[in-house]
Amino acid sequence: DEDSLPPPAEWDGRLSPLRLGLVGIDWERKGGPVLLDAASILERMGYDVEVVVLGPDPELVPAHPAVRPLGYIHKGREVRRFVETLRSFHFGCLLSRVEASGFSTLEYLRLGVPIVTTAAGGIVDPKDAGLRFPIEADGEQVAQALAEVLREPERYATMRDAAARDGAFHSWNR
Repeated sequence: DEDSLPPPAEWDGRLSPLRLGLVGIDWERKGGPVLLDAASILERMGYDVEVVVLGPDPELVPAHPAVRPLGYIHKGREVRRFVETLRSFHFGCLLSRVEASGFSTLEYLRLGVPIVTTAAGGIVDPKDAGLRFPIEADGEQVAQALAEVLREPERYATMRDAAARDGAFHSWNR
């Protein structure tokens, strides 16, 4: 129900801890290992990072101090919880090497959350609303790009504004 969705969350100006979100049942295929590598590299660089994972059974997600597996949230029955969780991310991530449609990226953008993606299959190009990597990108490439954004918070603010501006374009109704 589009009318029940809140507007994009206001950004509080902080990027610490950096909250990277991943929505998808298949941790491996959705790029979880690359995202975890990037988070580990960012931590070694001195950044505080949290990887929030929705979808897979928490026992199937690697144990790591930065990882916070929430398990499955039913979008139809737990809309408010689902929306608030996604709105809490700094970046919604989908680093798949193969992807048919990438609905999670559309959901992130609909809620005004910038995205971190690969150029795989049907994943939307974030343009100004995030970062896009080649399909073969590794954790080092992702971490370096995110570190650049962390060093230039105004760049993140621009991404966030772009995601919020274009959110209605990514509605279920449309």
